[in-house]
Amino acid sequence: MAPAASADSDALRVGALVVAVGHPLGLRRTLTAGVVHGFPLSRSGGRWIQADVRLAPGNSGGPLADTTGRVVGINTMIAGGLALAIPVNDVRRFVATNVTGVT
Repeated sequence: MAPAASADSDALRVGALVVAVGHPLGLRRTLTAGVVHGFPLSRSGGRWIQADVRLAPGNSGGPLADTTGRVVGINTMIAGGLALAIPVNDVRRFVATNVTGVT
């Protein structure tokens, strides 16, 4: 299986349709759809992707993708009933800065 392509998460807008892929509660290969609600700031000053995607244990660490299947974020947690995901651009910057020997 080829790795998933990623999108420019900075281009994501409120109202965009997104899907979360994962294995919540042990159910394999599930897909949950929702809409981007906003981009709140984290305590560290970064931003989150906030969406009304229903996440459950097993979705964390899985991809949040746009309607073309490109990864826009990494699902992390639920806060206030909405899913929070780390934008994929932030993940790229972190890896480029902190991880050596990655090809």
